[in-house]
Amino acid sequence: MKKLILPLLALGLSATANAGIITVYDNEADFLAATSISNSYNFDGDATSNFTDMDFGDFSITADGFDIETSISNSSSYFNSNHLDFYTECCNVPDTMKINFDFGISAFGFDFSNEDPTSDFTVITIDGNSYNVGTSGSAGFFGFTATGPISSVTFNDDAGNGGANTSTKYDNFIFTRADSVSVPEPTSIAILGLGVLGLALRRRKA
Repeated sequence: MKKLILPLLALGLSATANAGIITVYDNEADFLAATSISNSYNFDGDATSNFTDMDFGDFSITADGFDIETSISNSSSYFNSNHLDFYTECCNVPDTMKINFDFGISAFGFDFSNEDPTSDFTVITIDGNSYNVGTSGSAGFFGFTATGPISSVTFNDDAGNGGANTSTKYDNFIFTRADSVSVPEPTSIAILGLGVLGLALRRRKA
């Protein structure tokens, strides 16, 4: 009986440990080497406009807060075409920009340019884990991979360093649709383990 139970316990613990591991990248080549991209999007074909909720096909973007603005803009010192612009007026850390994907993803990357002059940076939250995206005056790439499907990511201003985040810009989204069968859910494994254990106990009693 011990030989049956221990492998099941080990399998369940392994799945739990690997179901939500987030790995972040600031180098696009390293990111691309770690995943295969299935979808991409830039904002070149979108008209310049302010919005609070907009659908972009495979994902939608929602601005939530009192002093937050999201827009499609063409004014940037880094991007030379239309891009996404995230702006908060002052110190409103709870104000968020949320990207909701139409399906679970296992990887997401983008180019960014932090053009805020007050030393602020943007915080991205992924499955409850928060990461800084560039300091004031910086530009580059941010990406992550995940071992479990991610349905949304959230951006907000950091808690200090100058107050308002007056402009952080994003473009060239690349992402990967999650393979729902590549990493079994811990709950499914637990149910399977209980079923096998119950069958073994019935056979033992017989």
